Formats: sequence, C-alpha cells, structure tokens
Amino acid sequence: MVHSTTAEQPTKVLIVQEYRMVTEMVANLLSSQSWIKVVQAVGSLAEGKEALSRSNPHVLLTDTTLPDGSGVEWVRQVKQDHPGIKVIFLTAGDVEDTALAAIGTGAEGYLVERSTCQNLVDAIRSVMSGDYVFDPSVTASIVRRFAADRVCALESPVAFDLD
Repeated sequence: MVHSTTAEQPTKVLIVQEYRMVTEMVANLLSSQSWIKVVQAVGSLAEGKEALSRSNPHVLLTDTTLPDGSGVEWVRQVKQDHPGIKVIFLTAGDVEDTALAAIGTGAEGYLVERSTCQNLVDAIRSVMSGDYVFDPSVTASIVRRFAADRVCALESPVAFDLD
C-alpha cells in the first residue's frame, strides 16, 4: 500500500530512537512542520512495534540499533509486512557495514545524526516523493567499496573453457 499525502492529510511519522533527548528534539522539529504529524515517538523496539501497529505511519524514522534489539532486522520485517511504509534510518554512526546492512533492508534513507535539521525534513519530503536519501559519507563509502570490488574483479584472472 503506497501512502499519499495531501494538504488535508499530513505525512504521519513514527520516531523510534533510543535516546530520549534525541527523540524529543526530532519530534519537536518535525511537529513544527505543518505537513508532518508525529504520531508517536518511542525509545525501544518493543514500543516501536506496538506503535507501528496502532499508528499506520507513512514514514518510520528509526535507529540501526535499539536498546532491546536490532533496528536493521526489525526494518527488514517491517518492509516485508508493510511495503508502503517509507523508512529512514537516523543513526549516530556511518559504519560502512552497518550502513550497507541498513540499505539492504529496502530502506529509503540513511542519515547520520550530524545531519542538519533541514536535511532531515528534506529527506522525509524526498522519500515521500519516491526518492532515496543517503548521507554523503555513506554514499562515498559505498562508491569506494563498489569501485574496489570492480578493480579486484578486473584484476582477477579470467578462465576460458576452450574445449
């Protein structure tokens, strides 16, 4: 189910972040946008699962790790059960392997917490428009990894079966 929003129907966002201060600041920021409605802001995987079933959000904003489980594994399940929900990871780290695992869930966005407030608002607008948004440091890391893999593949001897 793909969600569409109009001026009468704001974009509903569920925030699932471990640290209360981050959760509250992000909720306050997003609530100041007339086109966004924060349906709930919670601090654990268990609370996130419960809130997701009740709130039917358009966007899930979560971390890769939560105090009671993996945000990455949860999002993998969310995307299977609710493919219309847009997911943006908002996390402290840009560790390449974690970022790649998060992107592999089908998430539409990955931002690090050093992003600006405007970056986050713009990311929500972009994913609701069907785009993908990834922090520049993560994008650069993925490109470097892809380029290194391509170089290795090109340098590997190629075996031909001439029979």
